[in-house]
Amino acid sequence: MKPDLTTFIAACPADIRSHFQEQTYSFQDKLMEQNKKSDCIYILLSGIVKNYHSEINGNVYIEDIDTGVTIYGELEALIDKETVSTVEAGMQGAEAGKCTVSKMAACR
Repeated sequence: MKPDLTTFIAACPADIRSHFQEQTYSFQDKLMEQNKKSDCIYILLSGIVKNYHSEINGNVYIEDIDTGVTIYGELEALIDKETVSTVEAGMQGAEAGKCTVSKMAACR
């Protein structure tokens, strides 16, 4: 059986684990916003997040809805690029619309 990401993080040395901060976001709070810089990596631990892309004409396209342990923002944080989509917490009515993530500032 492969260890999951949370097991991997728990096994990291204390100096690495100290860079992770667990945070809870409420319904419609944005973890990352399209076309903005992000210097953090987010790991969804519980709850639901919606990942979507907005076009200049106002059309919104949902790219993914995640409920399992998932990583967001690693590429943007490490190579200093703007995000290509928005990652938003919760879905209305789902666990009171909250999600919990482990957030780590990227080391460039």
